[in-house]
Formats: sequence, C-alpha cells, structure tokens
Amino acid sequence: MIIRIAFGIVCCCCLSAAQARAATLYSCPPVADRFGDSVSNGFYVSNYPGTSLDTLTLTYGDRANASFIISVTARLNSYDGALIGTAQRAVNFGPIGVPVDATFNFNNARVPFGSIVTFTHTVISGPAAELAYDLGPAFCPGVTETASTTPPLDVFRGSSVAVTITGSAPGEVAPTPALSIWAAVILALGLAGVVRVRRE
Repeated sequence: MIIRIAFGIVCCCCLSAAQARAATLYSCPPVADRFGDSVSNGFYVSNYPGTSLDTLTLTYGDRANASFIISVTARLNSYDGALIGTAQRAVNFGPIGVPVDATFNFNNARVPFGSIVTFTHTVISGPAAELAYDLGPAFCPGVTETASTTPPLDVFRGSSVAVTITGSAPGEVAPTPALSIWAAVILALGLAGVVRVRRE
C-alpha cells in the first residue's frame, strides 16, 4: 500500500512536469545582417497575448570573441514599472561574426493579459561596448525597440528585435515549478509514513 501511494505521487509530479510546456507568444526570427544595436537599447512587447512569461530568447553578436554574463529584467507597462522578473545567463562567443542564441528563464512569472512588458539588459561581466543584439525583421508585430530605457517607454528607435517569448496562453494556468523526482519520492514516503502511523 505504501509503495502504491509513493508511486502515485511520483507519477502525478512527472505528469505535471510533462504538461508544463509553454506556448510561443512572440516569434521574430533573427536576420544575419541586422546586428549592431547596443544592449543599452531597450525593447518592449505590446498587448501581451499570454498570462505568464516563461522564456525569452535573443540572438547576440560581438566584436571581441569574448564571454559575457548578461542579465535581462522584465517590467510591467514601463521601464520603471512593477518587476515581473530578472533572468541571468552566460553567453560565450566563438569566431567573431558568428551569432549566439541565449535563452533567459523567467519561470512562468505572472503577466496580466494584454499588458505591455519592457525588457532591459545589464552586462554583468564582459566588454559591454562590444556586445550587440540582432534586430530581426524590419517589422515584427507587437515588438518595439527603443533608443534607451528612459521611463515610461523611451522613444521609438525605428527597429524591431529578433526575439522568441514563451509563456502560458489565455485560458491556461501558468504551471508552477515541478518537484524534482527525488523531492517527489521523499514527499511520497513521508505521506505514506503518516498513513501507516494513523492505521497503527
């Protein structure tokens, strides 16, 4: 009986993790010859079509064959608006001129449907002046690059951004972080122990 309870809880946790796949909310592909804008330029997405922010993928290029640690901050409706989340990752370049995709994980942070979400970069380590990101198509619906990050939404830069954003689509419940398999096993055995004590 105890084994059945433990097995059931572990299976539920695994099923929950399998179902926690996010939808693609924005998809603006990179364009090889549209690098050049500094990470000091911000960008925002309008009329957010989901209810959570899971991942943000950007395409970077550099002129120094360097390694970077980059942080991206998402805020609500303004460059100084309510914090949605901050994600950080390392980006390592090989040959100069070869772009690198970087995915930032926001862990399904809640976002009000239909809102504006702003994004700003912070280069934690590496030569920031040598880092640029891909502007993507000349126009990508709902994605706007700005000249800087002055609140509320700075001024239009004249370009879009190569970006892919995933999150929960309308009507879906943003998944909560799933338990690891070992955490699920420990929880299951603990609950099974409670059941056994009560029966005795």
